[in-house]
Amino acid sequence: MNVDDLKWVIGLITAVVSAILGGFYKVGVRQSRFEAKMSDRHADLHDRIEEVKDGYVRRDDFHDHMSRQEKSADALKASVNKLDEKLDRLLGRK
Repeated sequence: MNVDDLKWVIGLITAVVSAILGGFYKVGVRQSRFEAKMSDRHADLHDRIEEVKDGYVRRDDFHDHMSRQEKSADALKASVNKLDEKLDRLLGRK
Protein backbone atom coordinates (compact mmCIF):
# COMPACT_ATOMS: atom_id res chain seq x y z
CA MET A 1 0.00 0.00 0.00
CA ASN A 2 1.50 3.28 -1.04
CA VAL A 3 0.92 6.78 0.31
CA ASP A 4 -1.82 7.62 -2.19
CA ASP A 5 -3.80 4.52 -1.27
CA LEU A 6 -3.39 5.33 2.42
CA LYS A 7 -4.65 8.89 1.83
CA TRP A 8 -7.60 7.51 -0.10
CA VAL A 9 -8.51 5.03 2.68
CA ILE A 10 -8.16 7.75 5.37
CA GLY A 11 -10.35 10.07 3.29
CA LEU A 12 -12.95 7.33 2.81
CA ILE A 13 -12.98 6.52 6.55
CA THR A 14 -13.28 10.24 7.35
CA ALA A 15 -16.21 10.57 4.94
CA VAL A 16 -18.01 7.52 6.37
CA VAL A 17 -17.46 8.65 9.98
CA SER A 18 -18.63 12.17 9.07
CA ALA A 19 -21.76 10.77 7.41
CA ILE A 20 -22.54 8.62 10.45
CA LEU A 21 -21.98 11.53 12.85
CA GLY A 22 -24.09 13.79 10.63
CA GLY A 23 -26.88 11.21 10.65
CA PHE A 24 -26.80 10.97 14.44
CA TYR A 25 -26.84 14.76 14.68
CA LYS A 26 -29.82 14.98 12.34
CA VAL A 27 -31.72 12.33 14.32
CA GLY A 28 -30.88 14.17 17.56
CA VAL A 29 -32.14 17.48 16.19
CA ARG A 30 -35.34 15.86 14.95
CA GLN A 31 -35.91 14.18 18.27
CA SER A 32 -35.38 17.40 20.23
CA ARG A 33 -37.83 19.21 17.94
CA PHE A 34 -40.33 16.38 18.39
CA GLU A 35 -39.89 16.48 22.18
CA ALA A 36 -40.40 20.26 22.22
CA LYS A 37 -43.53 19.90 20.09
CA MET A 38 -44.88 17.14 22.34
CA SER A 39 -44.09 19.20 25.43
CA ASP A 40 -46.03 22.16 24.02
CA ARG A 41 -48.98 19.94 23.15
CA HIS A 42 -48.84 18.35 26.58
CA ALA A 43 -48.89 21.78 28.22
CA ASP A 44 -51.85 22.87 26.06
CA LEU A 45 -53.75 19.69 26.88
CA HIS A 46 -53.01 20.10 30.58
CA ASP A 47 -54.29 23.70 30.45
CA ARG A 48 -57.51 22.56 28.77
CA ILE A 49 -57.99 19.81 31.34
CA GLU A 50 -57.49 22.28 34.18
CA GLU A 51 -59.97 24.69 32.56
CA VAL A 52 -62.61 21.98 32.25
CA LYS A 53 -61.93 20.76 35.77
CA ASP A 54 -62.30 24.28 37.19
CA GLY A 55 -65.40 25.19 35.18
CA TYR A 56 -67.24 21.89 35.10
CA VAL A 57 -70.00 21.15 37.58
CA ARG A 58 -71.09 17.58 38.05
CA ARG A 59 -74.81 17.04 37.65
CA ASP A 60 -75.15 15.42 41.08
CA ASP A 61 -73.35 18.32 42.73
CA PHE A 62 -75.59 20.78 40.92
CA HIS A 63 -78.77 18.96 41.98
CA ASP A 64 -77.55 18.74 45.58
CA HIS A 65 -76.78 22.45 45.59
CA MET A 66 -80.16 23.33 44.11
CA SER A 67 -81.89 21.10 46.67
CA ARG A 68 -80.13 22.93 49.49
CA GLN A 69 -81.12 26.27 47.98
CA GLU A 70 -84.75 25.19 47.74
CA LYS A 71 -84.73 24.01 51.37
CA SER A 72 -83.23 27.33 52.44
CA ALA A 73 -85.88 29.23 50.49
CA ASP A 74 -88.64 27.10 52.06
CA ALA A 75 -87.24 27.72 55.54
CA LEU A 76 -87.07 31.45 54.85
CA LYS A 77 -90.66 31.40 53.56
CA ALA A 78 -91.83 29.63 56.72
CA SER A 79 -90.01 32.17 58.89
CA VAL A 80 -91.58 35.08 57.02
CA ASN A 81 -95.05 33.50 57.35
CA LYS A 82 -94.57 33.08 61.12
CA LEU A 83 -93.40 36.67 61.41
CA ASP A 84 -96.45 37.84 59.42
CA GLU A 85 -98.78 35.88 61.72
CA LYS A 86 -97.16 37.42 64.81
CA LEU A 87 -97.43 40.91 63.37
CA ASP A 88 -101.07 40.32 62.42
CA ARG A 89 -101.85 39.19 65.97
CA LEU A 90 -100.03 42.19 67.44
CA LEU A 91 -101.83 44.60 65.18
CA GLY A 92 -105.15 42.88 65.78
CA ARG A 93 -105.86 42.00 62.17
CA LYS A 94 -106.93 38.43 62.85
